[in-house]
Amino acid sequence: MFKHESILNEILISCGDRKNMELEDMAYEQKN
Repeated sequence: MFKHESILNEILISCGDRKNMELEDMAYEQKN
């Protein structure tokens, strides 16, 4: 159970990182 939850958390974190990267790319493009 605990291992399963940690895997889900890692997936959520990696998805969140990807969204943050996309937002940073958009902000970077707007600056230029």
